[in-house]
Amino acid sequence: MNAHDTNRRPLGLIAVEDSAVDLELEVDALRDAGLDVAVRRVEDEASFRAALAARLPDAILADWTLPAFSGRRALEIAHEYCPEVPLLFVSGTISATTALEALRHGAVDYIFKHELERLAPSLTRAIKEAEGLRALRASEAFNRAIMDSVSANIAVLGPDGVIIATNAPWRRFARDNGIVAGEPAPGADVGADYLAVCRNRAGVAPDQVAVDAGAGIRAVLDGTLPDFSLEYPCHSPRHERWFSMSVTPLGEPVRGAVVSHADITSRKQSELAWPSGARHAQDLDSYPAVTWCG
Repeated sequence: MNAHDTNRRPLGLIAVEDSAVDLELEVDALRDAGLDVAVRRVEDEASFRAALAARLPDAILADWTLPAFSGRRALEIAHEYCPEVPLLFVSGTISATTALEALRHGAVDYIFKHELERLAPSLTRAIKEAEGLRALRASEAFNRAIMDSVSANIAVLGPDGVIIATNAPWRRFARDNGIVAGEPAPGADVGADYLAVCRNRAGVAPDQVAVDAGAGIRAVLDGTLPDFSLEYPCHSPRHERWFSMSVTPLGEPVRGAVVSHADITSRKQSELAWPSGARHAQDLDSYPAVTWCG
């Protein structure tokens, strides 16, 4: 976008600037480019902190050198109060080397005061990127809340089979069924190679569940299967349980898969309570029991 949406409120800016004349030129350049802005000028640390505490701006413009303040210190304070708000340096004294160092510490751009035609495009881009990042974080929080609200144990795998996200039931199950009390079971954490977990279990004992699960996950990740499902027993010395595993691909453009383990013990016990369940029990007992099914 080349101009601020006229249906929205003016862009709220804080300008760390000791020269009222220089700030007027900057505001004129923004308005000439079609941006509607409301600017609060500050000259020292106390007034800058007060302005941030009163209301967070859409962006911050900062000179590098001021009599009682500095752009470097302004950047540090901005990160303390509002790291998501973009800060652009607008200065006539900052060197290219110093400007690049400022970028490495979190500034989004630097504009020389004799190049104010660059200010509006840079400011517009910075605000748009900040809004996109906030929306992404909000959607991530929304998705996490949805994942945590379901009862199934869910893990999201990257294209290489490495776990990139889990939900609260997955983490609770891993914690409660760990090899050592209070510690997660092997392969339960973000960063673990879930396919390696399947391979390791298949190699330790004739664990057909692990073999089938690993092959199904790999096929979904490779795109040779549209999805995969498997029902299996997950018995322990204290409990007799059954789970249903489902694997579905992530939508484009992200490659990966969602692995879900749902507890179907009640249904299986109901099935096995019927006379015809004897055959089901024989089939299910052909699978070896496993100690961790997350």
